[in-house]
Amino acid sequence: MTQSPAGASPSAPYPELIGKARLITLAFRKGDLDGLRRQLLARAQQDANDANAALDLSMVLLLQGQRDTALALQRHAVQTQPLYHMPAARQPAALRLLALVACGDFLANTPLEFLVADSDIALDILYVGEGIPAPRQLPEHDALIVAVGESSANRPLLEALQAPVAQWHRPVLNRPEHVLKTSRDGLSVALDGAAGIIVPHIRRVARADLDALASGRARPADLLPGVDYPVLVRPLDSHAGHGLEKIDRPADLAAYLAAHDATGAADDMAAVDDMAAVDAAAHGAAARVAGDVPPAAFYLSQFVDYRSADGLFRKYRVVMVAGRPFLGHLGISPRWMVHYLNADMLENAANRAEEGAQMLGFDSGFGARHAAAFAEIHRRVGLDYFVMDCAETPDGRLLVFEGDTCGIVHAMDPEDVFPYKAPYMRRIFAAFQDMLREKAAAA
Repeated sequence: MTQSPAGASPSAPYPELIGKARLITLAFRKGDLDGLRRQLLARAQQDANDANAALDLSMVLLLQGQRDTALALQRHAVQTQPLYHMPAARQPAALRLLALVACGDFLANTPLEFLVADSDIALDILYVGEGIPAPRQLPEHDALIVAVGESSANRPLLEALQAPVAQWHRPVLNRPEHVLKTSRDGLSVALDGAAGIIVPHIRRVARADLDALASGRARPADLLPGVDYPVLVRPLDSHAGHGLEKIDRPADLAAYLAAHDATGAADDMAAVDDMAAVDAAAHGAAARVAGDVPPAAFYLSQFVDYRSADGLFRKYRVVMVAGRPFLGHLGISPRWMVHYLNADMLENAANRAEEGAQMLGFDSGFGARHAAAFAEIHRRVGLDYFVMDCAETPDGRLLVFEGDTCGIVHAMDPEDVFPYKAPYMRRIFAAFQDMLREKAAAA
């Protein structure tokens, strides 16, 4: 496989990019993140052209909670150098993957570094968007993946990508028109009426709509036909339960609004190119971003009680690779808002035993029970790689909460506590890598 000069070593004079996966793992395992920050800062100060140091430093700052500084530094780095190369861990590289990414935090793009770690797949990461220069030449690649995740800021970018990606000269994974379906309300529309699947009714609303509910001038059914209290409310583009609350009556919503003076805001991000065609589309997309996002936007959605017979709530993170479902993790909690980090998995050996058993028997258990539903989701959403949070209702249907292409699927958990996880995660990574090879071979 040949490599173009532009893609072969865009940062040859400098140490290799550390990358998100290794940096996130370092933070997860409580390594010396601050010591690394000082080393990267010294490199960046010594040579302003060391974009690898600047980009890695921006990720470290994100991990340390310095979001504004991190994102400003990230944009500076990618304006200096938009293309980054991560060599395959196993040489020689057998496949080269080009990923299109946008500026943003760890939820902005598909975390590919985890999925191709320790493989013979080389990864080229091309940042694209308004104000980011296009490389003189694209690197040679066997497949392209649109790693840009859906968000209100990224929607114009994804829309602008559709035409040039449709004519790409290599196989494409996660086409932008399919990524666009993964907004919370978009997924609800895509899966509406699917047999064996429940997707809570959901709608984007403005602050004024919630004010009307809080004052009693409106009822949930006025915005979500057939739905009454309780309902769920959360700010647009929020994740991991931030700003998510269950509202049982108007007074609860009034208190929520008093505590959440949220405003909709769009980052200055836009499109990409193959080369010039998409570069022009990017500039046009940027002009639309601010106007497309309503002020104080929220999601209002139906609450579906999914507790099991034992009174506990179980939320499954399912990873879809070429239409095949895998269990990313299982969170078990007495609380309706289940997130893996609040599900007492570390403290509760019984929860871990159940998760391990579910992973071991997923193909013949949960995966088999909902095989038809997963197949229909793959058909309707159309993504090659997709991560979704779901549950099982008491009547045996698949309850889909949300889905996107940016969930982190990893093997970072301590193996002495979670001995079952790393082997299963490697199955997911292998399936992803096999999918890339099959796509590339079909060209």
